[in-house]
Amino acid sequence: MVDLIKRSENTTLILFHQVYKTMAILSTEPIHKLYEDIIFQGTQNRERTDVTLPLEIAVLNFFTNLFPLVYHHTVNPTLRDYSEKYKRCLRETILEIKPFGDIPKELGEKIGKALKAVKVFLDALQVGADVLNQTDSLFDSNTNDKCHTELLRMSFCPKCKNILAKPCIGYCLNVFRGCLTKFSTQLDLPWSGYVDSLKQLVMGNNNGDDKLYTHLISDMENIVRSLDTKISEGIMNAMLNGKHLEEKVRSFSEICFFFLSFIINFLYNYYKKKKYLYKYIIVLESQKQLAIQLKHFLSSIEKTKDFYANMAESLCSDDSFAETRDTADCWNGQTVGEYTKAVVAASVNAQKYNPEVKFSSDFGVSHLSDKLRSIRQAILGVLSTPPESDMYLRDEEGSGSGYPTDSSKYPDDDEEIFNNGEGSGSGFSDIEEIIPNNIYPNKEKQPASSASIIQTYRIWLAILPYFIVQNYFN
Repeated sequence: MVDLIKRSENTTLILFHQVYKTMAILSTEPIHKLYEDIIFQGTQNRERTDVTLPLEIAVLNFFTNLFPLVYHHTVNPTLRDYSEKYKRCLRETILEIKPFGDIPKELGEKIGKALKAVKVFLDALQVGADVLNQTDSLFDSNTNDKCHTELLRMSFCPKCKNILAKPCIGYCLNVFRGCLTKFSTQLDLPWSGYVDSLKQLVMGNNNGDDKLYTHLISDMENIVRSLDTKISEGIMNAMLNGKHLEEKVRSFSEICFFFLSFIINFLYNYYKKKKYLYKYIIVLESQKQLAIQLKHFLSSIEKTKDFYANMAESLCSDDSFAETRDTADCWNGQTVGEYTKAVVAASVNAQKYNPEVKFSSDFGVSHLSDKLRSIRQAILGVLSTPPESDMYLRDEEGSGSGYPTDSSKYPDDDEEIFNNGEGSGSGFSDIEEIIPNNIYPNKEKQPASSASIIQTYRIWLAILPYFIVQNYFN
């Protein structure tokens, strides 16, 4: 994105040299400062997403410093330059006079919202990676001793007896469901909601495969590309209202509100002292490359949507690990033979009857669930106001955010999650007898390998922030 920002700055400078020649040289410094501030905001700490206010101040400062130049060279041209006292008076009354109309306010808000969306996206990537890594840690923790014992019995005990048979699928399902139910019941819905909201943030209303640019990129790009036009519109607004503007200036020329300048400078310096405006040299790659990477990422993360719900089924449907055929030639936990114990469903209530591993709750899993819900709410907060690129696309979607999200599918109440059952609506009891040849009658519908899905997603989580930072900020 640096390339884009630098090109936008050059375009603005060229515009001033071609259209506003008399103030081109003097306007170079405030123009450069504006684009520098945009870059600084883009490189602030990702922990902070409240970037709208300082960018509004940066844009207001730009137009404030531009006002004396515009008034002197285009509205009320004189041979002599204004005194510093008079220039200061013009700057201090800009909020009352509003020579540029609402453009400073609108521009600051639009840039702030676009940058906030990018930062929330990067935060969401980090949260997703943290949840996956912490899930691994919780699974390996000492609280899972019973689970570890049963996994050892299922996977290695037959080898110790020189038995090459794979675990029976019913036995496999009971062990893995007992070990993984606390993850699947508490993380399935939050993870699915996280994936959906992340996709909505990146793509917006653009769900067509034929469109390359994503919502996340196009919105920021459109705003940066239009900066020179918006600045020019502000100047033209001052010129077209020149007579009325002169009258306003005369009325304020003897009553300059110095405290306005103090407030603006205080707020701006305060944010600089907080040290979250960092100077970076930005080297951006093409938007096309970033868009392609985002497309691949979305394709990869979409496959993980039901990852937690299908973990046990994904592992046990892998015929390289478990015996998926209708045969008694498999390891049942004691010997080679048919697995005769009841195979229970993956719900919390059903796991009370698990003959292999009893269900146990884990506060750490609840914490991960809360993290997913929290970042999803942050994403929905960004989506609640349609961005610039969508302002003319709102139609009959009714009130609310304007985005057809699936948020209603993902209740935030833990009780709803713990009592969702299997969701089949069949009315079957919590214990279902296994019929080996009917567990996966259609091979095409077998869940994808969880290892391959999560590995692919982790790779994307590792490399995508690099592309984002490289393309946007460094």
